[in-house]
Amino acid sequence: MSTAIELSDVFSPQPWGTIETRYDLNATLFNEYYLRRGIPVIVKNFLRNFDGVENWGFEYLQKKLSGMDLPLKRFMADGRIEVEHQAADEYIASLLLYEENRHLAGNTLEKPAYCHDIPLFCMAEHLIDDVRNIPAGFFPSWYQSAWWRYAQFFMSCTGSCTPLHFDTLLTHNLFFQVKGQKEFVLLPFSESKRCYRRDWRWFDVDPLDVDYNAYPEYQESSATRVIVEAGDLLFMPAGTLHHVVTREASISFNVDFHTKSSVLKSFAAMPMGMPAKNVFYNFLVFLGVFGQIPEKQLFRYYRSYLNYIS
Repeated sequence: MSTAIELSDVFSPQPWGTIETRYDLNATLFNEYYLRRGIPVIVKNFLRNFDGVENWGFEYLQKKLSGMDLPLKRFMADGRIEVEHQAADEYIASLLLYEENRHLAGNTLEKPAYCHDIPLFCMAEHLIDDVRNIPAGFFPSWYQSAWWRYAQFFMSCTGSCTPLHFDTLLTHNLFFQVKGQKEFVLLPFSESKRCYRRDWRWFDVDPLDVDYNAYPEYQESSATRVIVEAGDLLFMPAGTLHHVVTREASISFNVDFHTKSSVLKSFAAMPMGMPAKNVFYNFLVFLGVFGQIPEKQLFRYYRSYLNYIS
């Protein structure tokens, strides 16, 4: 999609090549090197250092979420996102049944929908204690008192896919892989002009199965593939394009957050088709990080973002 101002003009990191892998990372180094410079990084076994969430499993969540209604998504071939609902314990049972039988000849089980982008710690506050040991210093000061309120939860069976997109508010993204394995295809925002954007944040290219006749400009892109395994932390700088495939039944969550720099850059994207709701949510964060309005005062207005489908 061509616009008077290209999306890639707003955030302009150069292609990354291989994503750096670390085996330890403290909050100070993360903030000073990776976050401030907009450099992605994967930290292996990050969650192994923290009691609580590291012990999560499907059976554990099946018990803890029993009776809860889960919104689920199906990403349709035409780009639509259909939403359905199911009781959490029934959904997890169907996911485990699918995993058990998916290799059997003649298996007719329908692939379960995707538990995708739900505000789990707002819906199930009794799970907050499981993540309290994760250092708040990995988040900007405005978020630190209750960073888990901004977390979005994912649970998916093998083969589930989130098509190529960037996070709708143009936030940074800390992605915590709790169980299972996911494959990410990452591109810096500068590559968006080669990926055939539609609507605001979605792209038509499938990076793992590219039709170069339909999308010839993608041949000039510089995608990086990363496997994220149980216990790993992946940092994606603001504006990162990512295509995500579940390679092994997964439990994960992420936190989208702004720094002063990224929230200012988000406003520069307004002429490119940013939805009005996005402008509103980004303005709330702007009031917090620049106006020093406490997070707890603004969250009541921001909370609807956590159920927002864009």
